Amino acid sequence: MKEWKKKYRVEPETRVFIIRGGYHDIKNALKSRGWVQNKDKESPCFDFLWTLKAVDVPHSQLSNHQIVNHFSTATSITTKVGLTHSLKNLIWFNAVDIDTFFPRCYDLAIGEELEDFIAEFKQLKAVGYMKIYVREMREAFKASGSSATEELKSATVSDQIF
Repeated sequence: MKEWKKKYRVEPETRVFIIRGGYHDIKNALKSRGWVQNKDKESPCFDFLWTLKAVDVPHSQLSNHQIVNHFSTATSITTKVGLTHSLKNLIWFNAVDIDTFFPRCYDLAIGEELEDFIAEFKQLKAVGYMKIYVREMREAFKASGSSATEELKSATVSDQIF
């Protein structure tokens, strides 16, 4: 790191960052704080590394002063599928009903969960069509002045899945 800073005429106390990906807001925020960007994305010379993918972080080669935006071996809570499995395993630790979480989550690589996802999608789509139908019927009766308007005013379609 000392050689890199000397080569690029960076003061020894100045912090260095690498960003893999766009992340212009992060880059601008760091630069506004006096940090210097190392544009060599493969370089080990950095104080802070920001990357999209956890596999791009050399966890085994990090020095104590280096900071990264990914934890090693934390995929059970830092990936969508890992979080999904963690939530579904809550029942073993506490009486938590996974269906109370919204939005519901599925691991589509598991056949049974894919089937559950498809079934829920169809049910929600059907409820949506029913709501449209009831709204259009109310509007039609209202426009015609029919006495059935009062009956339709009280008609509702439940948000609950049957």
